[in-house]
Amino acid sequence: MTAIECPRCETTFETKATTATRCRACRSVVHVGAGRAGGRRSPSVRRSSVTAWSTEPADDGSGILLLGAGLVLVVLVGYGIYRYVRGRRQKSAEEDADSPAAT
Repeated sequence: MTAIECPRCETTFETKATTATRCRACRSVVHVGAGRAGGRRSPSVRRSSVTAWSTEPADDGSGILLLGAGLVLVVLVGYGIYRYVRGRRQKSAEEDADSPAAT
């Protein structure tokens, strides 16, 4: 087993890998045996110290607008179903009242 250190989170762990593996803590790819030449990091690590999946988008209020629109849609569909069922029941009741009673 080889002990390696993650250049991003500086966690040390052991692995049996011979080329590359993922860090146990931050899940970034760590190349085994490459080492740092002169203490330099690769360009991809230098770009950003914050991972893309840990940033949250700015709240612009569109979520509340979508929630409100969805709620209105649900209410309208529910009311439409209610009116349809009510109309069918009234029609059925009128037909039963109009038909002659079988004796």
